Amino acid sequence: MKDPFRQAEAHYQQLTNALTAGQISPEEFTSRLAAIRVTDAQGRIWMLQQGSGRWFVWQDGQWQAASPYPAAPSAPTRAQVAGYPQALPPLEGGWGKLWAGTIKALLIAVVIFAVIGVLIATFADDFAYGDIPKVMIAPVLLATVISFCTLSGQWRGRIVEFGTKRVRETDDDDGTVSYRHVAYARLQLENGRTKDVSPSNDWEVGDIIEKRRGEMHTKKVG
Repeated sequence: MKDPFRQAEAHYQQLTNALTAGQISPEEFTSRLAAIRVTDAQGRIWMLQQGSGRWFVWQDGQWQAASPYPAAPSAPTRAQVAGYPQALPPLEGGWGKLWAGTIKALLIAVVIFAVIGVLIATFADDFAYGDIPKVMIAPVLLATVISFCTLSGQWRGRIVEFGTKRVRETDDDDGTVSYRHVAYARLQLENGRTKDVSPSNDWEVGDIIEKRRGEMHTKKVG
């Protein structure tokens, strides 16, 4: 069975072509277009608008622009294609926690290095209490920057495999080079990239792991 809406659209196009070619007058075009009506399964009457060819439906006592065709399903997001549950909240926000965590890390670093400086000044003859602020600045700033970078990270991914990788280490004292094997969990992130992270004992392939902005640690969410 032919679609009456498609047939009406084809008829509208024929009338438009005839009008453009001068085969019918504007008055005849309007009259013949007004005769094109389609009644749907719900008993609603549809018509095509002159000029635009858009569908209008008679509803609630007036003509309203609408489409007689079902809406096309939206394209799945990359996360949905990868199999992430739609119930998971989006990764957004967290700026307040980020700045609060950074300030907290700064204060902790100040306290730790101040205590270390006081201990050194107490027991070392060539180090005065007045030297504490000068030697504190660099390590405090470094610790704060490291904390900020860790806190600002935000991602979510599914574990696709576990493995180990060989890491090279160099002894600071004698320059001796050694190697050790480090375990990792490889994640397929929502943006399609991969990321290796230190695994937890209760993680399994297929688990969903996320790291939110303002938080130091990862957690399993699915």
